[in-house]
Amino acid sequence: MRGRKIKVGETSVTLYARHNKGCAKRDDNSGTVDCKCIRWIQHKDGKRESTSQWTWTKAEEEARRIVGGMVNTPEKFGAYGVEKALDEWIAERDQDGLQ
Repeated sequence: MRGRKIKVGETSVTLYARHNKGCAKRDDNSGTVDCKCIRWIQHKDGKRESTSQWTWTKAEEEARRIVGGMVNTPEKFGAYGVEKALDEWIAERDQDGLQ
């Protein structure tokens, strides 16, 4: 298994070390490798992004912040969300005279 899986809300991502060419632990793909290489996030859709962190603890915190921000940020997924859908549904029920 490459890296370590972490879950943020309903989303899970893989956190892994992206080794430098000269890293002595380049062949270690575990989620516990102890080296000074940057940790990266891989999303389920294949998108990858850097956490800009070298330690697992800080990288996991950064990954949770990044992924948590994506889940809660409307501009990442367009302006249409649950609140807007509910408002439209309520307006439609009011228009039809339903309670």
